[in-house]
Amino acid sequence: MTATILKQYSNQLLHDLNHSYFSPLSYNDQTLALKQAKKVVSIQRKIKKHHLILRVTDK
Repeated sequence: MTATILKQYSNQLLHDLNHSYFSPLSYNDQTLALKQAKKVVSIQRKIKKHHLILRVTDK
């Protein structure tokens, strides 16, 4: 009895999470995400190419 209830709860929770976090993005959001991803890759390449180190500062 308890295992069945927990299984149903688990399935419902998984469904709700998938629905809220994996819903399709609008075209504008897709293009923005793609631009941001390309920018991150570009920064990563420059850091690696020039042997730079990024550090968090308190200023």
